[in-house]
Amino acid sequence: MNDNAYLNIKNSQRLHINKMIILITFFNTFLAAKRKIQESSENISLKKIPRIDNISSSIYLDFIQKSLEKQNKSPVEENKQSSVFKLQMPLTDQQPPMNHNHSLNGLNNILEQNFGYDKEDCDSFFEFINKISNNTEQTNYFQSQIDEFSITATEMTEEDSSSQQKTNKESPNTDTNECIPTTVSIFNLEVARSSDVEKPLNVEDEETIYDFNMRIISYDSDYENELELHEFFEESVSMLDKSEIFSFLEILKLENKKYRSSIHGEIKNVFYRNGFKSPFKFFSLNIISLLENRFFLRLKDVLNFYLSKTTISFKVLFKKHGDNKSKTEALLLYNKFICSSFVQNFFSRRFDIPQADARLTSVIPFIINFFNKFFSEYTENVTPPFLNLNFNYPIKYRKLFFSETQNKTNINLLIWVHDLLNNKTNSLLIILFPELKLIIKKIYKFGCIKAYYKKFHYFFALLVFKLNLNLPKIKYEFDKMNKTDECLITDSKFINLFMLEMRCLICTFCLVVFTDKELMKLLFFKAFACFVRSLNRNFLKCFLFDEHSVFNIFKDKYDFIRLNLDDLYARHMINKVSLEAISKCNVITLSDKIIFLEVNFLSEESKLNQLYEFFLTNEYSYSKFISENLNIKKRITNAVKKYFESSNNFIINF
Repeated sequence: MNDNAYLNIKNSQRLHINKMIILITFFNTFLAAKRKIQESSENISLKKIPRIDNISSSIYLDFIQKSLEKQNKSPVEENKQSSVFKLQMPLTDQQPPMNHNHSLNGLNNILEQNFGYDKEDCDSFFEFINKISNNTEQTNYFQSQIDEFSITATEMTEEDSSSQQKTNKESPNTDTNECIPTTVSIFNLEVARSSDVEKPLNVEDEETIYDFNMRIISYDSDYENELELHEFFEESVSMLDKSEIFSFLEILKLENKKYRSSIHGEIKNVFYRNGFKSPFKFFSLNIISLLENRFFLRLKDVLNFYLSKTTISFKVLFKKHGDNKSKTEALLLYNKFICSSFVQNFFSRRFDIPQADARLTSVIPFIINFFNKFFSEYTENVTPPFLNLNFNYPIKYRKLFFSETQNKTNINLLIWVHDLLNNKTNSLLIILFPELKLIIKKIYKFGCIKAYYKKFHYFFALLVFKLNLNLPKIKYEFDKMNKTDECLITDSKFINLFMLEMRCLICTFCLVVFTDKELMKLLFFKAFACFVRSLNRNFLKCFLFDEHSVFNIFKDKYDFIRLNLDDLYARHMINKVSLEAISKCNVITLSDKIIFLEVNFLSEESKLNQLYEFFLTNEYSYSKFISENLNIKKRITNAVKKYFESSNNFIINF
């Protein structure tokens, strides 16, 4: 793909979703100030005028007052404005200035017909915009004080493209001329009030945590390759022809434009009329729009199945909560889909764990039984959608992914997953849950893909939405932890519970789809270790390895964990997997070679040496194993920190 074609693909994605949000936000604030002046007979204090921090308050007030005087003296004057609305968007220092030209009449029609605004208000608003955008001094101020303005966007230049190719050249074994375009736009969200970091985390109080603004930043971080993600993503599609990849990506882009976003007119209408009072709603609306504009997935489709046993609609997230019913429904949706109240509340109880003996024989069975109870209850909530998807999943996904040739279906799905995760934001899923690599590797040769491609699509879309809607809280936790020098990602209770929920979700999906017992051993152990960390993190010091350890090849003669999967796999044989069979899957025992009291006194390297000796095959080189696992929690922590700290900002980068 040549540079011009590459730039055209990128630039065609700009401003489509965000234009209306900028316009309505600015316009509503302008109207509020104008009404304030009209209703007052005394001199207006700047403090009484609603703020637009991007613009000097004195310029703002002065213009509105003159505008009103002008209307009183000569109403005809208002029609003398320019027919073009030109808005200078805030840019980074590395990018050249750029103008966006829109039809003034077209935007007036949007405001008047779709939202019922008065033509006189619209005309004075656009004259005000022209005044601001045509003045260099005011535009500089506009750029320097981005506080309450919502979203900005810029076009990519050839300079930016060469810069990105330069970044790719720094990665070994990468052919930059054939690199897959993965970064389409880069957005930033930042905590609006630094005082929020001082407050203790309250899982149900999202308003301050989600108080963010978006702005453009530069693509300058390479955090993801600290854990060799570039190599993994390159290898995952190495068997495919590059032209086939680009061809299907272009089809994905065109198909995605055909289908309405989950955040469509009705929801936007309700949201705009109620104002932007909820930071969580504002963040959710924008991040969902960004995801759906860039990737072929829809939150509406995911939630229709995730909430299949309820009467809740995801629209309640954006409605004005004027009654107890709508508030209750919104909270139920939040606690069921975004941040599981079941997982959070389970660990709010008091647990009486038996006293540990030298071999931990009294403690291990107790915790195993406790985990099995937890996992069984969790699967009852999330399993039904995976079982019912084949019958009701929207046909638009079949049109794109399904092919009479099975291998073509595998390839289409693999390219979509690769594109979905191979970017700075969604690749956090691979950093936090490296076991997803094993699932991705299975897609290309998965024999039943025609029957299961809908489940794969639903699963990865679900992971992406849950990650992105929880990103502000994860950043909030890192802000708190940054006050200590040696913080680790495992120091946060919220992040541990989030990772437990996601690992249980991964386990459930794999129980429905795969019959690979070795894979299930690894996934169950990681979920179990997450559970133990949330229950009593000190007990994990007696484990030879934990949920963050990286490996997947074991000696067959060692069962480090035994699972009860017989009933489920019997049902797999007759294609009758049931909720009952999945809820019965559980941990039977753990090997005393991986959990014993003396482990607590071993160094990290000694633990790894024992682990390699006991469990790993000769196929797994010792040096590779040590390099992947030594200080792994610190490396994961640093990678996520760098993600949040890039340009001292919070990045949303697709």
